[in-house]
Amino acid sequence: PLQQLSPDQKQQVYEWLNKLDLPKPSSFIHRDFADACLLAKLIKLYLPNLVEVHNYIAAVGVTKKLENWNTMNKKIMKKLDIKLSEQEIQNLAQAKPGVIESLLYQIRQRFDDLAEKEEEMKQMSQIEQFEKPNLQPDDVFDISANQVEKKKPGKCLKCVESQHQVQELQQEVKLLEDKTEKLMQLVRLKDGKNRALQEQVESLTAKLRQFGVE
Repeated sequence: PLQQLSPDQKQQVYEWLNKLDLPKPSSFIHRDFADACLLAKLIKLYLPNLVEVHNYIAAVGVTKKLENWNTMNKKIMKKLDIKLSEQEIQNLAQAKPGVIESLLYQIRQRFDDLAEKEEEMKQMSQIEQFEKPNLQPDDVFDISANQVEKKKPGKCLKCVESQHQVQELQQEVKLLEDKTEKLMQLVRLKDGKNRALQEQVESLTAKLRQFGVE
């Protein structure tokens, strides 16, 4: 569930939004984000390959807003390890104050975590390069200040997308394995019936031979 934010946490969200290349939200951001379209554009800044903005159509009615949010929950939130409840989706679509701030705060935390993991991966890669004999320390640690600044997550987010695709493929493989096992059970059952019939034929044939009938 989405957490209740303190005034300081809400202020962090507002400052973050003001820094992004988005239409400047009004003082009623719960209304600006009510149809999920602005959120789709926001996430696309960080995950350009994950979000298809055309799936989210600007809406006035609550029904269409709910449809957008359900699509967002299924396609995007799931991959960010965020699960919105039906009540939270209702609150977002109905522009209930305070709810979108809680969601945005959680989304920003996900982006920060992924950016941190990406930086760790980069540092590990640099260490591995440093351990190679043909590299000098200066080759590894010559990093400008701009490179050290907080960045938008890139490779690590691609890993998240790839992991999700792998999970979907694993689920498909599991379904195929289950179907194969059921088919094998049917084959074994059929083989068992065939063996039983064959044994009956052999038994009757043996009895006929006792009476001199071939």
